[in-house]
Amino acid sequence: MKDLSLAVLAGGKARRMGGQDKGLMPYRDKPLIEHVLDSVPAEINQRLIIANRHTKQYARWGHPVYSDIISGYLGPLAGIYTALSYAETPYVLCLPCDTPLLPSHLAEGLYQAMQTSNRQVCVAFDGERTHASCVLVAQSAKTTLAERLEQRQLRVQAWLGEINALAVDFSASKQAFVNINYLSEL
Repeated sequence: MKDLSLAVLAGGKARRMGGQDKGLMPYRDKPLIEHVLDSVPAEINQRLIIANRHTKQYARWGHPVYSDIISGYLGPLAGIYTALSYAETPYVLCLPCDTPLLPSHLAEGLYQAMQTSNRQVCVAFDGERTHASCVLVAQSAKTTLAERLEQRQLRVQAWLGEINALAVDFSASKQAFVNINYLSEL
């Protein structure tokens, strides 16, 4: 687990949330991002927050905050690319800021799958669908990400298919991948 960094992706415009910064929205007495930060093992000591606005507010958690290297709100792929660019480890666990119920065994499960499969990307699968922003990415995948971003091919699912990502079964924790997109869901 020391080979992993955590990057919480909080860089979107949150249109469905009425423009409110999702990661900073309260859920069960603390901001959504805090739930995500608390969901990963303490052994993951490099933690990054990728945010394109409210960076000073995100900095209060004591982790480096970076805005997307490629500007223009290009979505999760740009956030993953930015995380890989700043991480000091061979692997980066990327998680969205709007998933407060993530299972505590997510990082370990994705890491074990990465080690046994020799893939560049492992993605969480809840038994019905993959959760494209809950991924463990090897630094070696950065080149394909750069190419996609350069060509403005921004669909995460397409990239996962292109890179032959391994879907890792977390169907026993299906409800843990619920993400909050609307104020009414809080």
